[in-house]
Amino acid sequence: MEYPGGARPKEAAQIKKWFDHIPYLTDDQKHWRKVSENYAVLSSWGRPISWNEIMTATIAKKKGVGVCAHGMHFPIIADILKVPLYHPGYHGEF
Repeated sequence: MEYPGGARPKEAAQIKKWFDHIPYLTDDQKHWRKVSENYAVLSSWGRPISWNEIMTATIAKKKGVGVCAHGMHFPIIADILKVPLYHPGYHGEF
């Protein structure tokens, strides 16, 4: 998980607390293979998309959860790889 490396110590401690609520997924070669396969699929459609976005979508699909992202690539990824996108309800409700 990335967070601002330039954060002040007090801010970094708070950010770490927030991220501690997110389950950690250990590295697995199977994930990387699937990311590579999905990269190839997207490339074959003429869609050069960054590895980190493809990894996020691959893991979300494997875990059966939607992706909450505002990036322009995620609707393309969702359409081709059939990854669900999270769409907030009224006032951002889940």
